[in-house]
Amino acid sequence: MPKDKKTIRIKEFLDKFFELFRKYQQNISPKEIAKVLRHYLDKLNE
Repeated sequence: MPKDKKTIRIKEFLDKFFELFRKYQQNISPKEIAKVLRHYLDKLNE
C-alpha cells in the first residue's frame, strides 16, 4: 500500500528533526522542541 505524500513528508521531517535533536539535546529545551513540532504540524494542516 503506497503512503500518501503528506505521510512521507511527516516521516522525513521527523527523521531529520530527531537526528538534529539527538545531536543538540543538551542545548535544546523540551519546551522548544514541543514548540517546533506544534508549529510544523500547524503548517501541515493549513
